[in-house]
Amino acid sequence: MPAIRLLEKRIKNDGISSRLSDIIKSVEGKDGVSEREKDIIVCLVQGMSNKEIADHLFISVNTVITHRRNIAKKLDIRSVAGLTIYAIANNLIDQSILSKT
Repeated sequence: MPAIRLLEKRIKNDGISSRLSDIIKSVEGKDGVSEREKDIIVCLVQGMSNKEIADHLFISVNTVITHRRNIAKKLDIRSVAGLTIYAIANNLIDQSILSKT
């Protein structure tokens, strides 16, 4: 138990939980992402490369890159980890999918 308490204290001190909350809250007021952008996010969270996403969705790699750029602008999230949090918070993916990848 002391180790858990120490970890909780460090998380609070580092502000990790508040930063995650900020990401989720900041996204709520932004322009929504399109259905295709949601598809891209799901593929990214599953660990696909740009080429794999393009092949999976039958679009060009340049289109994938454009969608990724638009997602980053709309959501102000630039990491796959951030997109994973966004996808979970917005029910784009089931957490059980993450354990399979």
